[in-house]
Amino acid sequence: MKIKSIIGIVLLALLTIETYIIIRQVDIIRSIKKEVPFLIKGEQIDYFDLLNVEGTVIDNFTLEKNPHSLVFIFEQPCSECTKNIVYWKKIKNLVKEKIPVYGIVLEDYDETLNFYHSVKLNFNLFFPENKQKFLDRLRIKYNFAQTILLKRNRVDQVKIGNLSSEDFLDVIKILRTQIREMI
Repeated sequence: MKIKSIIGIVLLALLTIETYIIIRQVDIIRSIKKEVPFLIKGEQIDYFDLLNVEGTVIDNFTLEKNPHSLVFIFEQPCSECTKNIVYWKKIKNLVKEKIPVYGIVLEDYDETLNFYHSVKLNFNLFFPENKQKFLDRLRIKYNFAQTILLKRNRVDQVKIGNLSSEDFLDVIKILRTQIREMI
């Protein structure tokens, strides 16, 4: 009987310690997320309130219906954004309609619309209905271009700032894998 009691007490103590560790890990992850100025791999992106290029409000725009998506977040004028647009257009041409591509612009609607037509973007363009709420929700603290690959509504990869040729090749490699998964 004593051995069973001792084993029971030890197991209860281990369970209590394990519970404490899990709770502490959750707290640490939450505090890290508050400090990191960009999305983290595995983080869920649920919905946004956006405007399309026609100025129509799209409430609760969601990416859930797509197993894979690609989101470009940028501002104009932005040297990284301008450089990335060349890569982004190439990426869109590669994936065609197999993987949805969304551009989300953190800039004035009219200026961006002129820019959209002047550089002949080949992907859908959207604007946050409430820019500050959008920035807070995605923890974007700096206006850097972001290339975000999503897998089932969760961040798979994030490339911040100017895409290098190596970054571009990494994105292409990931997208090709995602396209193969869909077949």
